[in-house]
Amino acid sequence: MLGDDTHLKLRPIESEVSLLGNCDGSARVRQGSTSVLVGIWGPVEVRQSRELPDKATLEVSVKYCTGQGTPRDTYSEDVVASVCREVILLSEHPRTSIQVNVQVESDDGSVLAVTANALCLALMDAGLPLRSQFAAVCCVTNPTTNDTDTTPTVTWDPTCEEEGDDTTARYLFVYDSDSRNVIFSNYTGGQCEVREYLLYLQKGRQLANQIFSYFRESFEKFLRKDVKFQLLLSGSDKVKGNGP
Repeated sequence: MLGDDTHLKLRPIESEVSLLGNCDGSARVRQGSTSVLVGIWGPVEVRQSRELPDKATLEVSVKYCTGQGTPRDTYSEDVVASVCREVILLSEHPRTSIQVNVQVESDDGSVLAVTANALCLALMDAGLPLRSQFAAVCCVTNPTTNDTDTTPTVTWDPTCEEEGDDTTARYLFVYDSDSRNVIFSNYTGGQCEVREYLLYLQKGRQLANQIFSYFRESFEKFLRKDVKFQLLLSGSDKVKGNGP
């Protein structure tokens, strides 16, 4: 059934932040067997030919584990760049560059949603000005096997097997953390009724809430381990450079 919540669940999520020492922010997110690493550089100096007077130049690179450039890389770069433009306050850093490098380490489905979630943590780690945090979920629809009900079967956070050839449509929703509104969506496939799309939007929001809760818990654990942050909370002079 269209409103059935049987498949409304996420694979286990794991994350790491600040794991790359040569960039301003980084994060790895694993959902099931899909793993994505994101590194953020910026704001950094930009070549004069690419300089923008009113905002930062955005440079995005996406590489898959296959190691060979494909049209899929370009498509993924377009999606990542669109999400970045929605959330990063690029006007805060004119005449500079913000570089986003994405490495898909393993792909077992839902890779664009996992990429967006890793992107959010990496941007937070980099301390770039954002309109809001964000979380992404995706789903696929497949033809029903019930002759009396033509409503498609919906699978959330699908694996590669569940994203197989019989998939009729794929949806990606990116929600902001403030109002839980969609800031970016992507749909590929056949025709989709409005009522179906709105229902998927509502169900996806429920899963996004779970991801936001995970983000909060993840960063709280990270900050508890951060010495400078603990010194700041305690008001120590060492964090101000006045200590020995």
